[in-house]
Amino acid sequence: MKSDRCTTGRARFLGCFRGCLPFCFRRAIPAAAVLVVFAARLPGLVAARTADVAPTPVHRAFRVRFLAPPGTKASVGFSMSGNDFVVAGLPGGHKLLGWAYALRPDGTWIRLRRASGDVSTTPCGADHWAVVGSGSIVGNGSGALLWLRPFDRAPIQLAPPRSLFSEALGVHGNHEVGFVIESPWPSPTRNPLGPRLAAAWAGSAASYVNLNPPGYLSSVVSGTNGRFLVGWGRKAGKPNCALLWRSIGRNGTVLNCGPGFDGGKALAISSGGTIVGFGRVAKRLPRALMWTSPTKRAVDITPLGYRTSQCTYAAGRYLVGWASVGKTGGMPRAVLWLKSGRHFVDLQALLTAGYDTSCAWSVDRNGDVVGAARKQSTGLDVAVEWMPLHRASRTK
Repeated sequence: MKSDRCTTGRARFLGCFRGCLPFCFRRAIPAAAVLVVFAARLPGLVAARTADVAPTPVHRAFRVRFLAPPGTKASVGFSMSGNDFVVAGLPGGHKLLGWAYALRPDGTWIRLRRASGDVSTTPCGADHWAVVGSGSIVGNGSGALLWLRPFDRAPIQLAPPRSLFSEALGVHGNHEVGFVIESPWPSPTRNPLGPRLAAAWAGSAASYVNLNPPGYLSSVVSGTNGRFLVGWGRKAGKPNCALLWRSIGRNGTVLNCGPGFDGGKALAISSGGTIVGFGRVAKRLPRALMWTSPTKRAVDITPLGYRTSQCTYAAGRYLVGWASVGKTGGMPRAVLWLKSGRHFVDLQALLTAGYDTSCAWSVDRNGDVVGAARKQSTGLDVAVEWMPLHRASRTK
């Protein structure tokens, strides 16, 4: 499963999570300012919160079902397209070679077609009418793909000509976002694939727009709601910072992660404008963040009793992601946040015995969650749906 929604679809599987050591540091004493500065210089000791209180647990009834495409050893649920679930199916259990599938409400599975030359496909995001991701040719990179409903035709290839690598991570209407690698690094000691450049498309390779802000070595757009685009970027010698683009063609602006954080990433934005992602403490320890407005400081929504977390998606009044209790991260547990991040549900606790880790990657306006859990006996992931029992029907 992935650690950051960001990187690539290949990194979205369990086992890549980093740790975090959170503490609330708010003391109304005369030396508060001095102590905050001192604490900020002690890596991993303090993560300043901007919420009034840490999110507290609530109990909700959910139906849980596992989503395994036929003939696959492993699977991961990424998102929902209308009433369909979008799942990556891994026939051999291999994390890099698999197929994109859609599960329809009647229980039938559709394998999304591949482009010419692709040996595997990876879904990364979806909206009501489209799915985006990438296709891979072994030894020859990967290219961004767009599948349109009813998914019975070959995908549209979004990769610009002569690009080395590309991936579409999010879609809304006729807007697709992700990143493109146009050229290798000049230094042979670096990753030969080169820097990622934030990218946007409008349904074709010819519509590709490079959104990498001036002065940034690399950047990625991970989500859009049709009006704004969110992601992150990195300058030389600096950690990643969360970015917002107000429109295609505009430069990205830095989102305020709040005190105690020295970097972060914005991973998704809801139709109402709620932005979610994570910030890093001491350059390595992630904690889930939520921005209710691009101009406001982020709120740390790490659940009460958990030490590290990430928020991966937002829809309506629901947010999803993962959290862990270990001092340096530990085993991730799927989490659903309610009511602007003030309350949460530990979705891992709803799984049957034998699943030791889980993560939620997407949620709809009704609170229907899709993600994945790892079976302890095999070490393989399986796609999971958590559906609130109070829902009579699924409408996206």
